[in-house]
Amino acid sequence: MSSPKSIIVNCGATQVGVSVFTNNAGRLTLERLVIEDLDYDYAGEDAWLGALSVALGRIVRGLKISGPASVVVPGYQLLTKSIRVPQVERAKQAQIIGFEAQNQIPFPLNEVVWDSQIIATDGVEAEVMLFALKQDAAARIAGVVSASGLTPSVLEASTLLDYQAWRAANPADTDEVLIVNIGARTTNMTFVNAAGFSVHNVNVGGNLLTQSISDTLALPFAKAEAIKVAHFSGARALADSDPHAAALKQTALAFMRRISQEVTKRIVIYKRQNQNSQPKRIILTGRGSLLPGLSELLCETQRISVDYFDPFAAFNASSAVDAAYLEGCRVSLSEIVGEASRATLPGAVGVNLLPAALESQMAFNRQKPLLLAAGALLAFAPWPLWHHFNAAAASAKSEVRAADARYVELTGHRKAIEDAKSEAEQVASRVSSLNDAARARDSWREFLADLQSRVAGVPDVWIEDLRFSRVPAAVAEGAPPADSCRVTVQFCALIKEVSPDGAFNGAAVQAKRRQLLSALEGSPFVEKIPGDAEKSDLKKANLPRITLTLVIKDQKPL
Repeated sequence: MSSPKSIIVNCGATQVGVSVFTNNAGRLTLERLVIEDLDYDYAGEDAWLGALSVALGRIVRGLKISGPASVVVPGYQLLTKSIRVPQVERAKQAQIIGFEAQNQIPFPLNEVVWDSQIIATDGVEAEVMLFALKQDAAARIAGVVSASGLTPSVLEASTLLDYQAWRAANPADTDEVLIVNIGARTTNMTFVNAAGFSVHNVNVGGNLLTQSISDTLALPFAKAEAIKVAHFSGARALADSDPHAAALKQTALAFMRRISQEVTKRIVIYKRQNQNSQPKRIILTGRGSLLPGLSELLCETQRISVDYFDPFAAFNASSAVDAAYLEGCRVSLSEIVGEASRATLPGAVGVNLLPAALESQMAFNRQKPLLLAAGALLAFAPWPLWHHFNAAAASAKSEVRAADARYVELTGHRKAIEDAKSEAEQVASRVSSLNDAARARDSWREFLADLQSRVAGVPDVWIEDLRFSRVPAAVAEGAPPADSCRVTVQFCALIKEVSPDGAFNGAAVQAKRRQLLSALEGSPFVEKIPGDAEKSDLKKANLPRITLTLVIKDQKPL
């Protein structure tokens, strides 16, 4: 028995794809598929939504489809963070993830939609990926999909879907593999192993090659994109003597080397985190992976086999889908198959970045036909039923009055709840400060060692006293508040030219002062030494004391 159709909208940086799947006894069947390039200048991002709206509307009208749809959001639109949390019971783990999200997402949580997915665990700790999308961006994407005639039910992160597509197409494969999905703006690298998977989203994509061609040939970005696609797809061959051919070859080689370097970097990180284990194969997908010579270069530099992802093992195609067209879309199907497989894979992964308000509105919209039908039924109901409905209305009014009374009662507790929330936020802030201080201990050791070594380099000068403090720093109007960490140090200098009862020698003291300032100003920890905070104690002519305040640089966690 077939399940209802599932519609998937894959929103890429340069493409949009719409597919329709059915689930036949746990096996996916692709019923319809259309993938179109977006018509806008890929160098800019502002026109993306407009181009998406035009192409998506045309596809939906052509397919004559409607209903709920899963929408895949491109990785470059998302903020992605990886964290590790204790492997505890689900409710406590959710609380820990929520607390970490407040610290890891660099925006107020009321300005973003965020969700999380556990991607691996060793039984002690779980690795979790946080995904966040700006509320206004989520609303605009959902609005474009709604305007096309579809109803967005899920905003999915494309970052997770390569792993899911691999599981669906290769359920019996137990090898550790690295899936490299090269898109227009970013490259998604997914490591798959027995414990789960890990993902690295790298800001390198096909647009980087286009920009290199644009710079090399002094052409507009759009023209360079057209030349890139025509040349490397084989649609337009250039003679070896053509100077453009040599330039295109050099830019392509530089791009492939950059991809190889990024792969090497991520494999090194992966080996460090997984007890020197490394992937046995590299699996390529995404349109950028079609660059001639890329698979051979990766095979040579990484010294492991390189294959292309075969998505067709994950589904059957109906007779309505042209086989040649489907084959031409092979490298663009990973995210689509990954999202469709949520209906068939046990323990499927995924997040939903659809704003709660929009989700509620969509649910209400789905119930509208039922409500209208109920209204029509009431309007044409026989008159004898009127008294029955009148009594029901009176009962409803009574319930409303009871609810109002309960509301008044609960409102009375609001201040106590708000006060408790404020206290909890203050405690959380204090805990965060203590955590920062604990993490800073190694930096403090480095700073004190550096300070001691620099002072030791100034003859006959030593430290008598050292104190530190945090004071509010002056910030521009509207900027976030910041604290300045300051260390006040009292130095004592021995002036050998002056006997204990001798006369004060200003030149000698100034010379020592200049030597000391020069040594301290070269410290990588010191941002500045304010002159207005300097103090001198010259009561003893041969043992003057100089007090300096060091403002510590922000990047050091002191």
